[in-house]
Amino acid sequence: MGKDQGSCGGHVVNISSTAGLVPTPLGPVYCACKHGVVGYTRSMGSDVHYQRTGVKVSAICPSFVDTPMVRQIVQLSAVPEEAAKFMKSMQLMEPTYVADALVKLLQDGKNGAILKVTKTEGFQYV
Repeated sequence: MGKDQGSCGGHVVNISSTAGLVPTPLGPVYCACKHGVVGYTRSMGSDVHYQRTGVKVSAICPSFVDTPMVRQIVQLSAVPEEAAKFMKSMQLMEPTYVADALVKLLQDGKNGAILKVTKTEGFQYV
């Protein structure tokens, strides 16, 4: 994809989570992995890499989406009792809402951008 490899560049969008932006006591391993995605995106989304490759790198960080994984959050959590309490307060987003965020991210074309996606706050670059 990179122009340094004979191609013409492009745009890679990584999928992280709001768990990649804040501490997540109910899923510490998941949180650490998603922080890694954000750090990698910000590092690869630097001008140093873009000037060499012509590839933009950005990420979306959705909060809770109505998916099979989220529906199993109590069973997957490090602290199931707390996760059960948390589930009662959750407002799940539809996958199409996250798809709309992806379209916005691509249309805006910001290299190194992290787009936080929540049902209550909408789309926010962080």
